[in-house]
Amino acid sequence: MMNDTEQNQKYNSAIREQNRQKYRVVLIDVDNTVLDFDAFVRSAMQEGFRKYHLPEYREEMFGIFMEINDQLWRGIEKGENTLEDVRRERWARIFRRLDIDFDGQVFENYFRAYLHECAIPVPGAPEVIRYLSDRYLLCAASNGPYEQQEYRLKISGLLEYFHRIFISEQVGASKPSARFFDVCMQELCHGKLGRGEVRRGEACCKDSCTDASTDSGSRPGDPKGIKLLPEEVMMVGDSLTADMDGAITYGMGTCFFDRKGTGAQGRKVDYIVTHMSEVMEIL
Repeated sequence: MMNDTEQNQKYNSAIREQNRQKYRVVLIDVDNTVLDFDAFVRSAMQEGFRKYHLPEYREEMFGIFMEINDQLWRGIEKGENTLEDVRRERWARIFRRLDIDFDGQVFENYFRAYLHECAIPVPGAPEVIRYLSDRYLLCAASNGPYEQQEYRLKISGLLEYFHRIFISEQVGASKPSARFFDVCMQELCHGKLGRGEVRRGEACCKDSCTDASTDSGSRPGDPKGIKLLPEEVMMVGDSLTADMDGAITYGMGTCFFDRKGTGAQGRKVDYIVTHMSEVMEIL
């Protein structure tokens, strides 16, 4: 008779095999899924407040940053804000809330330069990225500046494991919009994919897939693209609004990285993990 551990292992093995037959492509978010944005923010605030002789950093300041930053990025997701709006308003608003008299644009420039050189992996993420890269067509799918996100993946040592990278600035649309996922599908269907062909025969592509004019990070020598269905794509990410809502609406599989323990809040996601290593039990 199998014990509980053996039963769990058998169950996980069956799930993995089922999903290996079902999914061909994995899209994975970058910030707070692969690279730890929260850890970066704390480090940048502590160092920056010392650098500019501002009041000593306190942990409650992080909560204020996250509240205002999330508000601005929700605006991007809804099409109400641009990246320039975030860059112009973020630290001005934060310093007003903290009652700190300092030029928000000066700190924003420092903050973005610090972020460009910072690539702290989420615990377990490097192992997951290497694992997925060997088994699926692995693509980054991130909202943000293209050069910044690509460079951070590069200095983290993980860029080489991605077959493609889709970043909102280069794509011309942000998650959760259908346009973002349209471009991903179009380029996967008709563009250049990356290392290795898919495991199975070609399938019909989503009706909207046409030759895409946007180049979101193809690499020289990549083989010809394939055709696939949205349900053959799995989206892994930590954002319920950008990642899960976008993928659910588009008809993709979903794996929610619930790093904050919020739950899916009524959304019908396919899988929920609380540590990145758990992704390897599913895919």
